[in-house]
Amino acid sequence: MREASLRQLGKLEPPVYPFEIVETDVIRRLLDFPIDGKVTLIEAPVGYGKSVAMSAIYRNAKSLGVQTAWVRLDERDVRLESVAGLISLAIDRISPQNLDQQPAPGPINREDPFDVALEQLASLTRPVILFLDDLDCCQDSRLDGFINQVILDTSPCLSVWISTARYINFDRVRAQLEGRLRNIEIDDLKLDAKEVRLFLGGHFCSLLSDPEIQLILEKTEGWPLAVRMLKMTIERSERPFEAVAQYGGTDVDISALLRRQLFRNMDAETEQFFLEIAFFPTVSVELCQYATGEGNTAKYIEWLVEHDRFLLPLDRNHRSFRVHGLVRQFLIGEAAKRLGLERRKFVLERAAEWSKKNANWQDAIEFALAAPAPQLASGFLDELAATWVGQRGGFNQYIAWVQRLRASNASLSIEAEYWYLWSLLFTRQQQAAYVQAELLWNRLGTEEDLIRYPERQLEFRKRVEEIRIGVSVFLDRLGVAGQDAMSWMRDQPERTNEISIATVACSVALNAISNFEFNAARSAIRTAQASVAAAESSYGASWVALLSALTDIYEGQYAPGYSSLKTAIARTSEELGEGAHILATMSLPAAQCALEVGLIVEARAHLELGLLHMRAHGLSETAFCGLETALKLWNGDEEDVLSPAHMGRLIDSYPPPISLVLGCFAIQRLLRLGRIEDALHQCECVGLKLESGDPEIPVDPVHQTAYIRDLVSFTQMDLLYSVGSLKQSEVLCAAMTVKADQQRRRGRTVELEIMAALLSVHSENSQAAVRHLFRAIRYAAKRRVVYPFLNRAEALGGVIRLANPKDWVFAEKEEHALFEQIRSAAESSLQDCPAEEHSVSDHSLLERLTSRELELLHLIEAGMSNQQIADRTGVSLSTVKWHLYNLYAKFNVRSRSAAIAKARSIRLV
Repeated sequence: MREASLRQLGKLEPPVYPFEIVETDVIRRLLDFPIDGKVTLIEAPVGYGKSVAMSAIYRNAKSLGVQTAWVRLDERDVRLESVAGLISLAIDRISPQNLDQQPAPGPINREDPFDVALEQLASLTRPVILFLDDLDCCQDSRLDGFINQVILDTSPCLSVWISTARYINFDRVRAQLEGRLRNIEIDDLKLDAKEVRLFLGGHFCSLLSDPEIQLILEKTEGWPLAVRMLKMTIERSERPFEAVAQYGGTDVDISALLRRQLFRNMDAETEQFFLEIAFFPTVSVELCQYATGEGNTAKYIEWLVEHDRFLLPLDRNHRSFRVHGLVRQFLIGEAAKRLGLERRKFVLERAAEWSKKNANWQDAIEFALAAPAPQLASGFLDELAATWVGQRGGFNQYIAWVQRLRASNASLSIEAEYWYLWSLLFTRQQQAAYVQAELLWNRLGTEEDLIRYPERQLEFRKRVEEIRIGVSVFLDRLGVAGQDAMSWMRDQPERTNEISIATVACSVALNAISNFEFNAARSAIRTAQASVAAAESSYGASWVALLSALTDIYEGQYAPGYSSLKTAIARTSEELGEGAHILATMSLPAAQCALEVGLIVEARAHLELGLLHMRAHGLSETAFCGLETALKLWNGDEEDVLSPAHMGRLIDSYPPPISLVLGCFAIQRLLRLGRIEDALHQCECVGLKLESGDPEIPVDPVHQTAYIRDLVSFTQMDLLYSVGSLKQSEVLCAAMTVKADQQRRRGRTVELEIMAALLSVHSENSQAAVRHLFRAIRYAAKRRVVYPFLNRAEALGGVIRLANPKDWVFAEKEEHALFEQIRSAAESSLQDCPAEEHSVSDHSLLERLTSRELELLHLIEAGMSNQQIADRTGVSLSTVKWHLYNLYAKFNVRSRSAAIAKARSIRLV
């Protein structure tokens, strides 16, 4: 009768869930575990799927014919007698042949449920798995010892699976040393993005994009129950994304659950303590004791940890913790209702003082703002500004602090206002920076402290001039910035801030780099390096490394630039943290370097990171690196994230030259894709007039640098070549080659030598074509430059075939290796379509042929000579030959007759 009653309560069977069970990664791994281990302990707070995982193991074991016993506790099973009695009932249900009929050694008290249960478990002769679900319901102090006996002193045929939301203090060390214990914790049970999608189901996944799924993951931290509850919220909402964005610990369903579960079995003192420490992003005994003034802090934290109240350890020795994000939001909301204002203010101000004493400035300011104690926060900010902005680059956080202080009417020092202006500049908020500069300039004449000490006023005025240089840099007025920076450097006072010297030196270097004055750039960079070293500025060191790499890139030294950037990125990540925006900015030139040396996968990885913060952080020159790399990797799909349209949305905060630069890179890529008409349309969009002679640059002269002029000229040459204006392209190529040689820009020299080789082919000068390719390989090999050859691999295959294989002899092994790589790429490009003629589709070749090439194909099929085709189409004879050469290369043939034969075989004519 009692057993039937327990069955009705579901205590001897796993629960039946009203939803479909999602087989998560941890369940799959548990199913792969051998079922004969002694004990598997699943420890996590409520809602992490402990019972779900155990029921999956239970049903799997039963399907394999293993004897199983299930015991599930509830809030009534607080005494150990209840647990032992349930275990006995569960074992009684197992077939008697599994039990040893011999009496167990030692005295057994048949009236004692502990002895009875332990005797049964010791008498097992065949494999049995005992599942103890929700064992945390038992609050009996004797539970730890009883579980210790179950694990260590029972039959070797017994396996035990335990789920608990409370720490059970059995002899874990011994169990682990003897190989008896397998532990599953919160990190094993939380969901990943793929599992979040499974939990939501196909319908909701179709409504939510990847970023929205990622947002769900961030908000819930993979807590399965929270994901299920969010799904219910989405079901009730007409706007799924808004429901996701607004979801948090104050949600009515989450609040009801947490209010019931968090404070269960918690005394009033611990509850008060829990509400008070909710304000702390990181919880430690020392902080909590100082802030709350509570002597029992260690005892309270120990209780919260042992009872799995979402206090998650941040280190192995459990010295510091954090509260789960949703739970923290809930507790802060509860504290606002249940803690008095004075008490809350007292705790937060004390926490701010403790954080300042321990050099944790970010928490100190946040606590002071939350108290609220705006003047205390303002004082902290004044002390912190130079380090936080000048040395760490924490611009966005600093801007947020200033704006919150202004909203609370707190007064800010002129020093704090100065660094606010720098933060606006480095986050590309030019208009706000202009307004702030005016405010700062006007304040110079009214600041009593500065008026009283003229030397300090002069020094601060000098710093404001430094700001003006920064404004010119961010407005891409590099010529103006460079001249002002040189004057500033000449007239600097003796006691100049090292960060200021480094900043202005970087402005000098940037102007020199953009005008290909590399000796001047490196000299300025050395000055900046010395200053940031003296200032011990990690952020400044990152910028100096970035400018040094830009110098390498403009010189065409991609391999050393990439090596130094990777080292700098690793150092910056360690010193400033993985979330520092400058890491994304450094990733853009790193992506370009990786691409140029042929590391395509690495280039994509760096580019993906770099594009994350390109809109809000960086210089035009770092954005140029990202745009060039993105467009070179663009597959031609207008919906692709690397398309010109998408890139255009990322650069809307940059000054005018950026759209011209993007247009030039787009034109070059469209030409490689064979989309000449689209490239010409792009010319019109950016106002680029490509005629003979020097191209007209549609950019205010103040924004023009040697880099911009070179880019426009190269784009003009490339387009002239692609439309068949070969003579004009050849003249421009020769002039640019001389200039690139003089400036020792070997990366550009390689590209120009490749172009010269292709132009020579169309001029039917095979010796010159081979000679130019030899020169390109010689310059490129020692610098490991690869991508320019891969970018034109199909066309270069024609140059390679102009000479006998035995004539391609190189002095250096690096040159020979590069040549073999080019030849392999050329052959691969011709094999993009299947080798057999009958397997090449009309659609495949039609996509690769231009409209002009299709027209020529029909004209030569009609029997016209090259001169007749030229007269018919109104182009020059050399242009006809150039189009035919491209046509033969795409068909992988060498003559008219072979081209017509292939076209007929696939029904193109």
